[in-house]
Amino acid sequence: MRVHPALVPNGSQLASIQDVTNAVNVLADPLGEILLTGAGAGAGPTGSSVVSDLFDLAAGCARKPPPALMSVTSTRAAKSIEHTISGWMVRVDVPDESGAMSEVASVLAEYGLSIDQIQQRDTAGGMATVALILDPVREDQLRSALLNLEGRSNVAGTRAIRVFDSRAVG
Repeated sequence: MRVHPALVPNGSQLASIQDVTNAVNVLADPLGEILLTGAGAGAGPTGSSVVSDLFDLAAGCARKPPPALMSVTSTRAAKSIEHTISGWMVRVDVPDESGAMSEVASVLAEYGLSIDQIQQRDTAGGMATVALILDPVREDQLRSALLNLEGRSNVAGTRAIRVFDSRAVG
């Protein structure tokens, strides 16, 4: 299980979530993808939750997980976030000149990162922002590649956010 911000493709079930609705996307074999939704933040849901917590505190009882969940055990070890697999959207700021992007691509390839999509926009001061959608990769590979890029003189900055892809959960 994990929780993190991610870009969500328009065709994903998660993309249909609107306003204050919360959603949990469950990917399970053999069921596939299941989306659970419910009221999230907002005057009614938040107020109800706060009042419920106050009543619990006043009664001297702390909330506990349901008994069925307290007895659940697993033989699976938790996976470090560095070993999880995600697609990524990476933005790299480079000089708008010949060869700058080829150096970025070489560094990504050195760490086993593959570019799925690329878009470049010129910015002020002779710079360009390059947006890359990467194929799914382990987080430690991405972080290492970004550190390498940030150490280069022609890279003014990098930013990255996960891209949700139910086929790449790992």
